[in-house]
Amino acid sequence: MQLYGVIGHPISHSLSPVLHNWAFKKFGYKDKVYIAWDITPKNLEKFLHNLDIFQVKGLSVTIPHKQNILSFAQKISPLAQKIQAANTLVYHKGIWLAENTDVYGFIQPLQQLNIKLQKALILGAGGASLAVIYGLKKLKIEEIYISNRTISKARQLAKNLGLKEISWEDKEKLRPDILINTTPLGMSGKWQNKTPWNADLKGIKVVYDIIYNPNPTLLLKQAKKFNCTTISGLEMFIYQAQQQFKLFTGQTFSFYEAFNYLNINTFTRQ
Repeated sequence: MQLYGVIGHPISHSLSPVLHNWAFKKFGYKDKVYIAWDITPKNLEKFLHNLDIFQVKGLSVTIPHKQNILSFAQKISPLAQKIQAANTLVYHKGIWLAENTDVYGFIQPLQQLNIKLQKALILGAGGASLAVIYGLKKLKIEEIYISNRTISKARQLAKNLGLKEISWEDKEKLRPDILINTTPLGMSGKWQNKTPWNADLKGIKVVYDIIYNPNPTLLLKQAKKFNCTTISGLEMFIYQAQQQFKLFTGQTFSFYEAFNYLNINTFTRQ
C-alpha cells in the first residue's frame, strides 16, 4: 500500500482526502490511499524524517508549512524556488521534489472572467499569499496591495516583491478591483464565523476567497449582497489538486467531475 496525504495545522477542514481518494478509485488505484495528518510546526521535522518508514509517496502541504517544507526537499522546482513556498512534495526517483501547484489553481478561475482588473488587495502574508502574488503578477495586475494583522510581515513582502503595503486597520478604505483573502478567517472550525472584511464592498468587482470549506464563506456571502463577482476557494482547491494528482500518478481528473462530486457529497450534506 502506498500512502499519500495532506499535512497542516489545523487539518480537520481539509477535503483533500475526499478528493484524492475519489480520484484514486476513479482510476483504479487499489494500492494507493490518501489521509490527513495534523502536524504542528514543532513536529514537522520529525514527521518528515519518518516518511520513508511509512512508505509515503506524496504530500499536499497546507497552512502553516508551505515555506518551511522547502528545507526538507532534495529538489525544488523553479516555480517553488521563485515563490519560496511549496504545496506539494512528491517522491520521484529516490528524492523528494517540492512543487507549487497553488499558482496554477489560483489563476485558472481568473482567466475565465471577462473583467478588467488593475488593482488588487491581498489579505494575509503567509505561504498561500506568495502564490497569489506570483499569480497576479503573471496576469499583469498593475497595482498590488497587501495587508496583514502582523504589519511587519506585510511590510517585508511589500519590500521584497515590489508591492504596496496597507495597514490592517486601514485596508477597508481601499477600493481594489479584486479582493483576495488568504487568511484563515472564515475557515471551518474556530474561524468559521469570522470575516477579514468589516465594511461594505461597494466598488469592488471581484472577491476571491481561497478558503473552500465552508462554501460559501462569510466573506463571499457578504460579497454577493453587494453584487460582486465571487470566486470560491473550491475552484482553486480543485485546480491545484488536479495538478498534484498528475504529479502523484501521471493521470488528470476532470475539474467538473470533481466539482460536482464534492458539491453533492460534501456541501449538500452540511
